Amino acid sequence: MPGKHDPSGGDWFAATFPLLDVNGDGRSDVVATAPGYLRGKGGLWLFPGTPEGLGTARRIQFLDPSGLGLPPRTA
Repeated sequence: MPGKHDPSGGDWFAATFPLLDVNGDGRSDVVATAPGYLRGKGGLWLFPGTPEGLGTARRIQFLDPSGLGLPPRTA
């Protein structure tokens, strides 16, 4: 899967994982988030739905705040 896991557990990977039709193809996609990923910048993984189920590892997309067009989070 794209990205790197934080072994300390501070990334909170998949703290939430809603099923949404993100790409408008009529199939549910899984969106896994990790708000603590990249030292608190956050990350989002999209597992696209297919007729057979979830997409394969080749189709998994990783997006960080800059890839979503969002400003870096500061707090």
